[in-house]
Amino acid sequence: MTIRSVRGRTLVLIFVVIWFVMMFRYNLLTLLLIGQTYLSWHWRTSVVINSNDHFDTSLVTYPLNQTSAEPTYPDLVPPILHHIVIGNVDLNKWPMWTAARKACIRWHPNYEHRFWNDSSAEKLIAQEYPWFLDVWKNYPYQIQRADSLRYLILYQYGELLGSCAILGIPNKRCVSLDLPTIQDNPSVWWPEQELIPILRQYIEKWSIHVLISFDNRGISGHSNHRAVSAAVRTLAKNITTAAIASYELRSVFLLRKYSSLLDFYVTFLSFLPRLLRSLASTLIRFDLVSLPDSSRALLVNSPSDYMAARAAFASHHSQYSWDRHIYMITSRYMFVNELIRIDQ
Repeated sequence: MTIRSVRGRTLVLIFVVIWFVMMFRYNLLTLLLIGQTYLSWHWRTSVVINSNDHFDTSLVTYPLNQTSAEPTYPDLVPPILHHIVIGNVDLNKWPMWTAARKACIRWHPNYEHRFWNDSSAEKLIAQEYPWFLDVWKNYPYQIQRADSLRYLILYQYGELLGSCAILGIPNKRCVSLDLPTIQDNPSVWWPEQELIPILRQYIEKWSIHVLISFDNRGISGHSNHRAVSAAVRTLAKNITTAAIASYELRSVFLLRKYSSLLDFYVTFLSFLPRLLRSLASTLIRFDLVSLPDSSRALLVNSPSDYMAARAAFASHHSQYSWDRHIYMITSRYMFVNELIRIDQ
């Protein structure tokens, strides 16, 4: 074998290796990263996984029903699993996908599970993000629609949780119901026969003692609000126990509605006899003459309550338009509210 032939074979071999590396460089890089992950995972666990809050991001050391880092730590992330299938996929042809979803439901029985396909995703975007609907529908690839939908879902459900957190409402009681026949629409009357079972369910589930709803005028005449009021009135008249008190928020005419703090004095004067009676009750037992009047209730926001309400409102980014700023300054409902008891 001559030196020339050896050099020729060497050059050919070098060329083949270079060609192979260039052609499969992404595959080789993936294999390298996978190998590096497996080799470095265990000895870097104590630094990466438990570096800040001692929460094991691998979830290996936690039981199946673990929801937070510490037993007494409030869960800031709601236990909701969103299952997304975009592209009008026939799930019968993909049994592994169906099996994976069923496994998620089986291993997380206490979680809320929401399924998103093309129709439900488009409905969400049309209702909450109409400015984005044309962009979403004209994406050339299905993965673009699926990826953008993930952010919209997180944004949508994060609004409600952020508001509840500011108001001190536990996550387990921060519930958003997505029912096909009960959708937000100011011109549609929700069926009372479907609202009443839902109300009963949560009254029993959370041992509700006081139920507060809209009155028959709703907010700005909203049909959904009025339907809820009608359902609560029907339910209050059929509640057998006196332990549950039902109240409705009294609506006022337009001038008073946007009189801001000035309406506080008007409402306060109507409650003045009751307030004087309460002050005098420390000296004289008025209950010997007459029972306390529970037909009305006055709710007054302190400055800190008002600021908390503003912050909770601001967390609803999709609803926080310019006119909402004016509402929070001029609306008397931000400062004072009157409740009227519903007769049983």
